[in-house]
Amino acid sequence: HQSGGRIALVPAGQWRTAGRPEVYLTVGDFAVLANLASSVPVGARRLLSTVLRIAPGGRPTVVARGIRNAQGLTTARLDGRGALVATTHGPRGGDELIDVRPGDDYGWPRESYGTVYAYSPTAVQSKPKVEGRLPTATKPAFAWLPSIGPSAVVQVAAGGVLSSWWGPVRGRPTGDLLVSGMADQRLYRVRWDDGAVRYVESIAVGARIRSMTQTAAGVLVAGVDTAGPDAGSIMVLTPTAAWDSA
Repeated sequence: HQSGGRIALVPAGQWRTAGRPEVYLTVGDFAVLANLASSVPVGARRLLSTVLRIAPGGRPTVVARGIRNAQGLTTARLDGRGALVATTHGPRGGDELIDVRPGDDYGWPRESYGTVYAYSPTAVQSKPKVEGRLPTATKPAFAWLPSIGPSAVVQVAAGGVLSSWWGPVRGRPTGDLLVSGMADQRLYRVRWDDGAVRYVESIAVGARIRSMTQTAAGVLVAGVDTAGPDAGSIMVLTPTAAWDSA
């Protein structure tokens, strides 16, 4: 429950140690961080609701924290810089797209743009002290209200079938991000421009996409969640003029 968990491999050109790959891993809060009566040891709690960096032969180190339930993670080029981008489930509302910065705290469970689901012991334990605001935490790049149930996130590949969604901004390479929304069965195209999200376009797909990757040609290959008529299937997504972007 709220366990998150997504792995991203850093591209070879961005390895801190030449020739030795690095891995980033998200860890959810398992619905215990806001529950002060939890039996989870304090030493283990410090790894919950975090993004971890795992280097070859080394112990995991916390890169960022305060991320409730990150189910999407990818490396990207934003305005010419290497970036790590995550999607996370908020409570009721407040799903987030996060430009992960080392050392930052994104607020959970102290603060959230979302609110508690309903009255129940678990809901009360998981209720942030500040709802609908992030007065002290690092702000996400974007938040969805109401929730979309985000999962996978990828960046459009340069030179692929969606190459019109990739292009330099002021001479620096950047490309649109694609986020899957499981709750409303849509994709969201996120335009990043000059340090910020400028707009988000909703694209109807009709399936709960859990994971996404791209072929060498930039075609999207999506894995469908275990619920719904297309449960457990693999979808190949290509653009057509008939896409519904209402």
